[in-house]
Amino acid sequence: QASIGIQDEPDEPEQGGFEGSVPWKKTLSHLKEPLKLKTVSFAAPMSTIDRENVLDRFDEFMHNIQADTLLEVVSSNSVNFVFSCDVVPRAYGHIFYINDVIRAIGPELVRNHVSQKLSFFDYDEKISTAVIDFILARTEPLVDVAASFRHYGALLYYGDLSTTTPTEIEDKGPALLKRDSDDNVIICDKKPIIERSENEQHFNHYAFDQYEMEKDAKGRPNYVATLLKAHSHFPMSFAPFISEKVDP
Repeated sequence: QASIGIQDEPDEPEQGGFEGSVPWKKTLSHLKEPLKLKTVSFAAPMSTIDRENVLDRFDEFMHNIQADTLLEVVSSNSVNFVFSCDVVPRAYGHIFYINDVIRAIGPELVRNHVSQKLSFFDYDEKISTAVIDFILARTEPLVDVAASFRHYGALLYYGDLSTTTPTEIEDKGPALLKRDSDDNVIICDKKPIIERSENEQHFNHYAFDQYEMEKDAKGRPNYVATLLKAHSHFPMSFAPFISEKVDP
């Protein structure tokens, strides 16, 4: 895995920068050869906040030509591979996808780990749901910031193991809450309706519940195992040797 993070500051305070900051072009001017940025990453999370959402210290939208130019260079020379339902490349911007993952794996973790290790704890789905609701409520202040993150560069998406040719997709940001004409969130069965792109070449087109999950011995979805395999797909595929556990 790899994730690239680049920051550039304008040298003019009125552009939102700070006095004394050094633009990236000046910083790299001593190099004998032009700087070439090329990044290939596998299952990497987002590392850049959407430029359209960046405010300066006066809470105004920044117009930084130098930063925009740098971002264009990075985007044109970067590629990230994504496999199936892997949640890591959806971090941090695709907040509803991450929410669905947490709600799916939460009860499974409580049932298979907490209740097994604590003999006095009897698994109860209502208790598990309450704990998940509490955790999500505590992280709610971070949602707006998380939703501002984007993937820049090409995303090559493999839908499943049968995919031989990946689809080049684009990160258009997270899915959105569906609202009525008065800007009220539309609720169905006590849940908000999520609007996803109908374009298969948009990253937010793919919902977590559309993927097929592995099953445990009782036929229940094994979310944790499926997600772990999805995230480790590329390292396992490229590995020249994979060790196996041998019973003594």
